[in-house]
Amino acid sequence: MAHDDAAQKIRIREAILRHIKTYPLAADTADGILACWLPCTGFEDAPEHIAAVLEEMVAKRWLQARKLPDGNILYERDDASET
Repeated sequence: MAHDDAAQKIRIREAILRHIKTYPLAADTADGILACWLPCTGFEDAPEHIAAVLEEMVAKRWLQARKLPDGNILYERDDASET
């Protein structure tokens, strides 16, 4: 099961990286990323994986996270990133 989780996180990370390479100005919340960046990709039932992948990508400076006034977090490509 842990191997499947790790493999799914890798696929999610790769899908997000593809999206921000195609749309470098894209920015969205975790829910928006799940609904709009990764629609119908089989990740719909794994929001906890999305959150973990987003945290990892922020730590690696592939994405930046900005807290919005409503408390949600907006994720976007980190300008310092070479992704």
